[in-house]
Amino acid sequence: MSQKVIFMGTPEYAATVLRGLLKEKKDVIAVVCQPDAYVGRKKVLTFCPVKQVAIDNGIPVLQPHIIREDFQEIINYQADLIITCAYGQILPHELLNSPKYGCVNLHGSLLPKYRGASPIQEALKNGDKETGVSLMYMNEKMDEGNIIFQETIKIEDSDNATTLFLKMADLSTKLLLKHYDELFYDNVISYPQDHSQATYTKLIKASDEYLDFNKDCVSLFNQVRALSDNPGAYTVYEDSKYKLYEPSYLKEETNLVIGSFIGLKEDKLAFVCSDGYIMFNKILPQGKKLMNAKDFYNGKGRSLVDCVFGRDSI
Repeated sequence: MSQKVIFMGTPEYAATVLRGLLKEKKDVIAVVCQPDAYVGRKKVLTFCPVKQVAIDNGIPVLQPHIIREDFQEIINYQADLIITCAYGQILPHELLNSPKYGCVNLHGSLLPKYRGASPIQEALKNGDKETGVSLMYMNEKMDEGNIIFQETIKIEDSDNATTLFLKMADLSTKLLLKHYDELFYDNVISYPQDHSQATYTKLIKASDEYLDFNKDCVSLFNQVRALSDNPGAYTVYEDSKYKLYEPSYLKEETNLVIGSFIGLKEDKLAFVCSDGYIMFNKILPQGKKLMNAKDFYNGKGRSLVDCVFGRDSI
């Protein structure tokens, strides 16, 4: 007899894991995700990726606004195991204690490093060379439960948030499926985290997206990678915002004003930063479509050469 599982998650990362479970014919009896959200300029009410996968596969969907206050319907399903992945809320103890084999979580870091909401972005922002996935038991605190299994992945210089999320989602799926049957043993081996080594991440705010050209090349390079392709990193000139993508850099002494746009360098849009040039293959001017460097430069870009970009321009 198959074990009954409830899956809890919201974004595409979690949807990838859910699709993996369903492909392997695991008995997912219900899905829990965040409430539908209004998306885009037209504010269209939109299902999250996990909900869409559940609907496509005829699986019941529950969407409590505050799970600490609205959990009984989930308990009523009498699941043997609850699996969470990027769900977005901390579970109450009543729910944590309800499944026979407990509640496990897939977290996108090598815990106790990078607990919290944005571990993948933080690894990129800090220029880490590797990260990984932790399969862990859940408790009432944020990402503090015992570790069951971990797996490491290399971060390439070419990675950004989009590519690393895809790799991590695939790794999470493989890790879960590799050890899936073991989660239903009576005495699963797990080990406590070293809380003295814990670091934390936060939800990304609009202020985190601003590029301060007073920073060094590498810091700016990693900031853009961590935010690409969504929400994206930006600079400003006068009253317009410009999002910048596909970064590279050149360390080189210059007497030019920091924040100056110098036009094309190595066929990329180049700005002066504290220790050289930060360069971009693509740009998204406010109210326009995404453009490659040469197209932008041959249009409006020529008129912006020697202009100084930065917050003071707003």
